[in-house]
Amino acid sequence: MSDETWSIRPAVESDLNFIYSSWLKSYRYGSDIAKVRNSIFYPEYAKVIDYILFKNDIKINMACKENDAGVVFGYCVSEPGVVHYVFVKQAFGNFGIARSLMIKAGPIEYSTHRTGVVTRYLEEHEIDYNPFLLFKQRNQDGTQG
Repeated sequence: MSDETWSIRPAVESDLNFIYSSWLKSYRYGSDIAKVRNSIFYPEYAKVIDYILFKNDIKINMACKENDAGVVFGYCVSEPGVVHYVFVKQAFGNFGIARSLMIKAGPIEYSTHRTGVVTRYLEEHEIDYNPFLLFKQRNQDGTQG
């Protein structure tokens, strides 16, 4: 990808199928927490993704080919202070795309999902990983409740 650059844009509705599919598959095979039967994991974890994607302050940024927004390299799902999931296609790993997406997410206090793509960034920036905070509600002033 040395001759290609990427830009970051907000997700659009047509990105949702890609987000669900890639999140479910990558988390299924890249996480120890997901070591259950496929018949249980896929339908049940899709509900967790639904919960995250349709929260009020959720932000989904897509990393795309600079001159073709339809060519997606990866994405980041976040809300103020929290990164939920970062995915980058394997062919585009190690180009700094995940790092760019996390920087675009803004200041991060913690992460609810830990995958290979974000582990180094979380450790470098001393960001807490806590999957149990996934369901913690924010107060109206934006602080954790």
